[in-house]
Amino acid sequence: GVTAALGHPATLLAGGQGGWAAVGPHAVWTSRSGLAWTLAAAHGISPQRLGDSVWVMTRTADGFLAAGANGSIGQGVAWTSPDGARWQRMTAAQLGLAGPGETVLNLSHAATHGNATVISGTVTSDGTSYDAAWLSTAGRTGWTRITIPAGPGTEAVITGLGSDRAGLLAVRPGRTADAPIPIPMST
Repeated sequence: GVTAALGHPATLLAGGQGGWAAVGPHAVWTSRSGLAWTLAAAHGISPQRLGDSVWVMTRTADGFLAAGANGSIGQGVAWTSPDGARWQRMTAAQLGLAGPGETVLNLSHAATHGNATVISGTVTSDGTSYDAAWLSTAGRTGWTRITIPAGPGTEAVITGLGSDRAGLLAVRPGRTADAPIPIPMST
């Protein structure tokens, strides 16, 4: 039971073995165990540029990954941190996520299992938008586009990513009552 200091609420939480982080617009909280917390910064994930918004965060094998979008430039943005307190910002273009003629508009979901981290977001090309996903097994660098299978009766959009003991999972909306959701991904 930790009571957050006034003006320092957290809106995103990620953690597991090796540490925890909770962030908000004006706070970065860190914890080794998830039981006792320290206000590491009285600002959110930083650096941020005008138009940045952080949508999701996950604990990775070697730190944390947060992601979202920059509405000013119309591009996905990701931040990485070894400890939840110090962050590095990179655009989707800097990460090499877009294919020829594509723009990655946002990075909306993230999940980790072991040393595998997967992110997904919306991509646009020639006026058409679609969801895409990328996998990194190299410490949140070296992203590779992956195809997440869509089972019978599911839509092409990705509405969530997660993990359990068996591996990574993707969630797609179902079009029929017997749609197989969530869809396991191999790691």
